[in-house]
Amino acid sequence: MYHVTPVANIERISRDGIRLTQTDQYSDRPALYLYVNIPRRRDLPTHLQNKEVGLFGVDIPEGHAVERSLLGKGSSVVVISRVYGDIPASNVWYLGLLSDIND
Repeated sequence: MYHVTPVANIERISRDGIRLTQTDQYSDRPALYLYVNIPRRRDLPTHLQNKEVGLFGVDIPEGHAVERSLLGKGSSVVVISRVYGDIPASNVWYLGLLSDIND
């Protein structure tokens, strides 16, 4: 699984892992959105499409609730997973800037 985040969060996530902090229009409880495959820039949420973002690999800890969904339209449909629970630093690894990996 893969997590995309603004560059400003890379150091904190590498050190502390990923912590759930807010809900959104898609879920009534905090959730982390992970991509099943490395996303293309056009697959990102609108607020991240024009920002420099880092890519993390994520191993979901045992016991975390996970829901799979399709996101997007037409040829831009991507599979995402909503994960309900914090991800410790031992379960994330920084892969690099998305623009250097896949754009």
